[in-house]
Amino acid sequence: MNRCKALFVRVLVIGLLGLVIAMSMYRRSTDPNAVFGSANDSTSNAAVALRSLSGGGHPDKSWIDDFSGFTTAHPGQWIVGRCAKPCLSQSEAQQTARSDAARAVYSLALGNLGQTFLDQTWLARRVLTDVQEGKLASDELPERFDRPYGTIWTDTVLLDASAEKLNPLVDRYRGELRARSAQMKTLQIGAALLALFTWLVYFLANTITRGYFTLRLQLIAGTITAMALLVLLGGP
Repeated sequence: MNRCKALFVRVLVIGLLGLVIAMSMYRRSTDPNAVFGSANDSTSNAAVALRSLSGGGHPDKSWIDDFSGFTTAHPGQWIVGRCAKPCLSQSEAQQTARSDAARAVYSLALGNLGQTFLDQTWLARRVLTDVQEGKLASDELPERFDRPYGTIWTDTVLLDASAEKLNPLVDRYRGELRARSAQMKTLQIGAALLALFTWLVYFLANTITRGYFTLRLQLIAGTITAMALLVLLGGP
């Protein structure tokens, strides 16, 4: 009896450790904020600071010089992405500005799909990819500044996130999510069956070997269970 109790306790501990590890990995993998990098301070605009240092004038872009007036003259859902810091190349500046704008697009898409939507990291990555590829882009202003210490770049991008532009993307995300959800359910069922089968094999092998390989079998079963739990929790 004591041996059975000790065995049960060890199995329970290994299972709990597997659950903790799986949940920790799942939480880290589902943080959508990490996809876009650090959030820009609304007051941080490298282009404005560098124009002031170089003595340059305002760019000939009404949506940059007077965004409020631009939105009044052109009603819709407009998003501006900026570089909070100078970049070393034009491509880096473009990626930074578009990542900044993609964060706002993600919020709109998430709202359209519903707040109960769970796979937010997948959605964030999907939105970022589309924005980086130029989808929704209406205008853009890359700027080069030659400073004593070298050449640096900034970029400012204008996205048109009106319903007629955004809805086709959201509809595509919805369709892809349905297919992904069906695939995930299949994987979860398989993971549950695998975990169950693993513990059945463990108890059978432990009985046949009279506990000779107990620790090794527990480690193997615990590892497989942790992996199955990660799948059941919806991890990648």
